Amino acid sequence: MSYFASFPNKIGHITQQARHIDVRYFVTLLAGVVFLAIMLIIRPFGIRYQLQDTDFQWLWIWYALAVSGVALLNEQVIKVWITKRLKIHHWNVLQKLGWHIYQSILLFLVCWFIFLQSSFALMIDLGWQSIITGGSILAFIVVPIIEGTQILQQRLKKHYTPKTIKIKASGQSGSFEVSIPHLYFISSEDNYVAIHHWDIQQEQLCKTLLRTTLTKVAKQLALYGIVPCHRSFLINPQHITSIQGNKKQMKVTLSNVNQAIPVSRRYTEAFAWLKTTL
Repeated sequence: MSYFASFPNKIGHITQQARHIDVRYFVTLLAGVVFLAIMLIIRPFGIRYQLQDTDFQWLWIWYALAVSGVALLNEQVIKVWITKRLKIHHWNVLQKLGWHIYQSILLFLVCWFIFLQSSFALMIDLGWQSIITGGSILAFIVVPIIEGTQILQQRLKKHYTPKTIKIKASGQSGSFEVSIPHLYFISSEDNYVAIHHWDIQQEQLCKTLLRTTLTKVAKQLALYGIVPCHRSFLINPQHITSIQGNKKQMKVTLSNVNQAIPVSRRYTEAFAWLKTTL
């Protein structure tokens, strides 16, 4: 009973780990903050405006938001779409170069539009000199910041991405490896367990059968936060989207899973507590 008494704490610990801030949001926000700090504190290119000037402050704040917004759009939407559309598994040098050129052009156009809407557009000659200055800011400040945040993103992602776990079958009949984020739930099917996991290549939820018992699998995965909710089911709490019902009849819904998974009365108290944290 001590295991089940500590069950809410274990779920809470796992859900806190599972809900760490997406590194893509973090690095894109960081890009804007670093850009703003450089332009307002270091003041490169001989910027002569006073920091007390409200219009000047708002202009660079809008620039910083543009840098973060464009970087976020590119990372979360455009890059994902291009990768799927062109079926890119590994970006080569030319593809990376093209991506940086695209980002630079888009950032330049967005920042140039913001500048044209500001009061400073009336103070200077909108000729080649101003365009070259804007391009220099992109080339020597924005692009290095974006590239630096890309490297930071990769390192953070590598740090937060857990290693694969090996689920062993009974006897010498093999094993199955899967990473924690890709494991959704495990169900019992006669003398087998059905491991429901996300397949990256097929981009869909798949099922793999392994000859063993759910009890043995539960012991193997207890330290990884995969918890029982029913005598026939183990689930990964980080994929829970909703918990419906009461202590007499409760069900759990997971993302990308069509079926609702039952919760037996033995575990309803723990999941009722978990429901308050969603």
